[in-house]
Amino acid sequence: MAAPPAAPAARYARLIPQTFECRPTAPGLQNNALPDELMVDWGGLPSGTQATIYLPAVTADDILALAGRLYCGQPFTKLDSHTISLRATGLTYVPIPPGPLPGPNYAGLLTLRLPSGLPIERSFRITVRQLTTINQGPRGTAAALRSTRIRQALGAFQINITIQSAASLLIPAERSLAFFRWLIGTLATTNRWYPVLLRYLSEIAITVKSLGGNPVFIAPSDVGAIPGASDGFLPPHDGAELEHTGKIERLIYDQFGDFESFLLETQEGERIYFHSRGNHIAELARFVWQARILVTILSRKRDPHVPDRIILHTPTGASPG
Repeated sequence: MAAPPAAPAARYARLIPQTFECRPTAPGLQNNALPDELMVDWGGLPSGTQATIYLPAVTADDILALAGRLYCGQPFTKLDSHTISLRATGLTYVPIPPGPLPGPNYAGLLTLRLPSGLPIERSFRITVRQLTTINQGPRGTAAALRSTRIRQALGAFQINITIQSAASLLIPAERSLAFFRWLIGTLATTNRWYPVLLRYLSEIAITVKSLGGNPVFIAPSDVGAIPGASDGFLPPHDGAELEHTGKIERLIYDQFGDFESFLLETQEGERIYFHSRGNHIAELARFVWQARILVTILSRKRDPHVPDRIILHTPTGASPG
């Protein structure tokens, strides 16, 4: 008896872009001193997964020069003047070139390219930490004889990936494309996030096309509205709303790494938590927090801690963060 034909491989989003920011290594680094590093735990990603890191404020040559001094072998290669390419396997350390402190953080984009043929519902969790060196004062005679420099995590972020079908991913990808096309129009070209968002948008457009959509027809929209969808980016409001304006100061994730809520510090100094499990709210809150954009949160009086609408205020003059 002949074997039945194999089922065609399901389509899914193979390009996974993630914006992030990191603090520059302090200037004046000595030859024997460690720079700050991004420590990336790839979380068991399948063989063949490729990754790129784009940091427009630094050069790929500077990253490679630091890596050549610090590591045995060369764990990554130069893709263009501001981008390195690396294999997403095991544990990877990426040195962060020095920059002025105090000063703005480096805005960046980490992009994963997954291989084809992965089963639907398979999940991965990637963790990125920034390691830095701190000086710790001696504690007793024995401690005084040892180095007082220790490494610690300055900050971290996590990427959760669950392989889903193209049908379930297309509309969210189209809405993200519409929203971020609107958002980039609010930023000055000198904003540190502008080149990052340009590349982010190009990768979302590639994803939309790979999932069966047409990015050409997706117009900018501050609510993520797309052709053929009537509900927009956020649910409609009924006029009975509370309004709070400020900046997002904290993002909260649950024990599984899923987005849970964010903390808004208002212009009056009030601190308010808003709760949501929506992927779009998570994506929006994360970028607004990174870019330090002033926002107004509208919520219904009957459910004051659930965001109903989020209004981003167009930055004026210098970069918001």
